[in-house]
Amino acid sequence: MSIELENNPPKKRKRPIGIWIICVFYFLSVLGTFFSLHMIFSGLISLGPEEQAFFDSLTLFDHALTVLITFLHLLGAIALFLLRKDSFYVFSGAFVLNMGSTLWQASTKELAEATGGTGVLGIALGLGIGLIICIYVWRLWTKGVLS
Repeated sequence: MSIELENNPPKKRKRPIGIWIICVFYFLSVLGTFFSLHMIFSGLISLGPEEQAFFDSLTLFDHALTVLITFLHLLGAIALFLLRKDSFYVFSGAFVLNMGSTLWQASTKELAEATGGTGVLGIALGLGIGLIICIYVWRLWTKGVLS
């Protein structure tokens, strides 16, 4: 039997294009998030009064949550690229934390005033994309693409 295994190496699993798109999206998003935060906190970007008030109201917990969510997105993308079913749990956890953080900031920190109408639309779009990605990864798992 070991001779058969040596002559028949395991099949290489092909990644669907959706996995590539999601991984590139999250790798770029993670870089963009940290770059934007660096630009804001270093003073290279000047904020309007509402935006500045919002950022000034953020606590260490808020910043830690942002870093955790960003880290989970990166970890989920890596797990997805490796075709691991754990990616579903990681993306789902990041989605729930992101939704909770957004609701918390909207209700306690005047998020809508800081971002304006287009910012709220962007936040809703981002959450929608996160939900769609969770559903897509779950479908990949149920079809046996992920192990």
